[in-house]
Amino acid sequence: MSKTVRAHLALIAANLIYGVNYGSAKQVMPDFVSPFALVFARISGACILFWALSLLLPKETIDRKDILRLLIATVFGVAVNQSLS
Repeated sequence: MSKTVRAHLALIAANLIYGVNYGSAKQVMPDFVSPFALVFARISGACILFWALSLLLPKETIDRKDILRLLIATVFGVAVNQSLS
């Protein structure tokens, strides 16, 4: 399978997940799950998924100066974004 086809399949999968996630979140909030609990579940699930993938993929090194940047990007790009939406 070519890289172009794999990239298109990944984009389609991401859009499907986003669409299902939006609809399912509307169904469960706020009657069954609070918004912050749902955000916590999303972030925890993503953390577990990416950790599991990191065990399977080749190792990459990160410069020490970039660790703080990654932490700030993580907090603002995921946690704050999901909490305020």
